[in-house]
Amino acid sequence: MRQPRKPTQAKTSCLIPVKSKTQVVRVRNVVRRYEKYHETSISYEEIKNFLQKLQREHKEKIEVETIGHSFCGRPILMAKIKEYSGCLRRPKSYKTFIEAGSSGNSWSTVSTALYLIEHATKNNDLTILSDYYIIPCSNPDGYQNSLDGLPFFDLTFNYPVVLGCGDIHKIPENEFKEAVIRWRRGYRYRSPETEAMQNILMKYKDTIKLFITLQEGPNTSKILYPFGNTVEGVGNIQLVRKVAMAGRTAAKRLMFQVGSIVEVCGLRLGGITDYVQMMDSQTASPLFSYIVRVQNKKKRPHKCVILAQGKEIKEVVKGMARNVFLVLRRYGY
Repeated sequence: MRQPRKPTQAKTSCLIPVKSKTQVVRVRNVVRRYEKYHETSISYEEIKNFLQKLQREHKEKIEVETIGHSFCGRPILMAKIKEYSGCLRRPKSYKTFIEAGSSGNSWSTVSTALYLIEHATKNNDLTILSDYYIIPCSNPDGYQNSLDGLPFFDLTFNYPVVLGCGDIHKIPENEFKEAVIRWRRGYRYRSPETEAMQNILMKYKDTIKLFITLQEGPNTSKILYPFGNTVEGVGNIQLVRKVAMAGRTAAKRLMFQVGSIVEVCGLRLGGITDYVQMMDSQTASPLFSYIVRVQNKKKRPHKCVILAQGKEIKEVVKGMARNVFLVLRRYGY
């Protein structure tokens, strides 16, 4: 009689744990709690309360500094997000400076700056290469007035103009006159908001290596570099363009147009990027200055758009900051 087959046992392999020389740590972005700015444009008072709450909850990572006051007495706040203590390779003096909200009615850029502050505070993927100094709203009065439907001033082109650094004879005379008149009509002499920005930029000019101003525009999204007051490009144009292209490549969803301000937008006087670029001659290492302009299709975007734009600009900023870090390390700054 045929004997029944004995059930076969599954072959098991004995796994011997191997001690690794380096410990592998899986890092995931912190799951963010709901904040009101995730879905809508919040008042300036709510912005102030949000930053103060972040500082209370993450004292070791973020410090909120008042750099000045607006014409109506509102504090102009800057979030200083410190370096990741685990990184020993990057220069200690490397800072990325981001400004938003200068026009008064660019609400989505203010929300994007708040997203960058929150993300950099709760995660280390940005601060591993740079400290971040972020001013989410440099024009508090204009921002609040525009939310309330009141008249407001646009301070985007409210900075001193220096002519003659480039060959102005290359600029058509009628275009030059129009640019000067446009700047003169909008210029607010001794604006406390502009003076606060100038003072803080001069204070940290030796440590700011990447400057970005977030703006809105009606057409395609853009990454622009100086100059706006001359048709000539910056001295280290190849490196400047390379950093801008790194930001474009890092974008996941948006397609950014890259170029100088004057070749993409025409002659523009009084911009903050040109002002920052002037400080480059006073520093020991190069200073990279850019406009990151996002397309604004709706004044009050859907709540999903606010977070999507924040995540997109975060990747752009990270790509640009990483490229600047590599340039500084390569050339020994």
